Amino acid sequence: MKEITEIFKSFENSERNNDVYNVLLKKIPFWTYIRPTVLNQVVKKNNLGEGNKSSFKFKLDKLIKTTLIGIRDLIRINRITKIDYLFFESSRRISDKEPYCSQFYEIIEKDKYMKLCYSERWSYDEEILYLNFFKGIFYFISIIMSPFSFLTFKQCDVQRIKNTISDIQEDLRIPLKRKYFELLFWYFFFTYLIKKSKPAKVFFVSNTFFIPLIAVCEKYNVETMEIQHGVISTYSVNYNFSNLNRKYFFADNLLLLGSSWLFVNSFIPSGSKTIVIGNNILSKQFSAQSKKSHILFISQKIIRKYLIKFIVTNCDILKNELILFKLHPREFPDVKTIQEDLSGLSLNRLNIITNEKSLDELLIDSKLNIGCYSMALIEGVQMNIPTIVINSPLSKVIDFLVFDKLQYVSYNDKLSELPISLSSENALKPDYFSSSNIKALEQIVRI
Repeated sequence: MKEITEIFKSFENSERNNDVYNVLLKKIPFWTYIRPTVLNQVVKKNNLGEGNKSSFKFKLDKLIKTTLIGIRDLIRINRITKIDYLFFESSRRISDKEPYCSQFYEIIEKDKYMKLCYSERWSYDEEILYLNFFKGIFYFISIIMSPFSFLTFKQCDVQRIKNTISDIQEDLRIPLKRKYFELLFWYFFFTYLIKKSKPAKVFFVSNTFFIPLIAVCEKYNVETMEIQHGVISTYSVNYNFSNLNRKYFFADNLLLLGSSWLFVNSFIPSGSKTIVIGNNILSKQFSAQSKKSHILFISQKIIRKYLIKFIVTNCDILKNELILFKLHPREFPDVKTIQEDLSGLSLNRLNIITNEKSLDELLIDSKLNIGCYSMALIEGVQMNIPTIVINSPLSKVIDFLVFDKLQYVSYNDKLSELPISLSSENALKPDYFSSSNIKALEQIVRI
């Protein structure tokens, strides 16, 4: 079974041999846009996980609501005159606040910024302009347009990309033509948005989805800021571009949640600056009083099977514990499948959690966190919560994590006891989530 280290090495070798980063679309290295998709398929092909594609299924009421919201927001875009700042939020909420962008809203006048979002939860807020409708439209039009890609997509470039993919892994099904048009449609959409709003600065959470936006901002001299929201490691295919310059696909500035993340400077593209901004919303929860009431399993679709195997193996020691199995938003449609997978086990208090409680509430009262490589595990480390990392082919993604209450186990390791009684404060004092750096925030928003 391949490990992530081996997979990443095959990426680097194939990319170098095929010179794939010189295949450009609107000056964007097209490979940077599809690289995470290729990794996702490699993971599935090698049975390393279930893949990370959303399990969302349209329902008529959601389709109608999304369409109406999309029409409303298209009208709103047409009415934009001048906005100094655009913020592309996450869909995460802590006490009804979006945690990554909110600290900027506190130091900017409300009429000078606009909120936008693509929501995995497909729920909508009045003051936010949503991208869901446009994402759906561009997806389906891209499928229709795919047979006509030969008109603008050079066959020699297509072959170069195909060679790169086949050198990484044979028989992968990557929708190159659809992704080609998808990128183009987003580029034209963001061009219209930027020309209408004329912002000085654009902020966004996540990056691959916003590569077309970065390219447009580069063209119109708009400064781009990516706000960190998840794990960044040397095996992150959307961050490790150590041999490239950032232009047209990576933000001008990468805003970090704490100083312990500064190691990313060794592999992000040249020309991108890292700034530690901290985050009071995230850091304050770490000082909250804890009841230490439950064991928290932090699931992700791609590694869920390892968590379930661990539970099956250690059913005896877990049977009387309050166990909360927290699903990633992409897993919400899979609840029935997960219930079936866990049925028949003699666990007296097992609860599968979707959005009944936020991850932040669950972390505060956790006495032990168990997962594979989630950012939530790192949040738990910051909160000094004993942590089990279940070894999987992807767990090396967080091999930078050093913590005296951290234990690595295999999913088939049968534990004699749970590591929930570890005492002593963490002497290493990691700074993955620091308090907000107000001076840095004010400097960033200065026009």
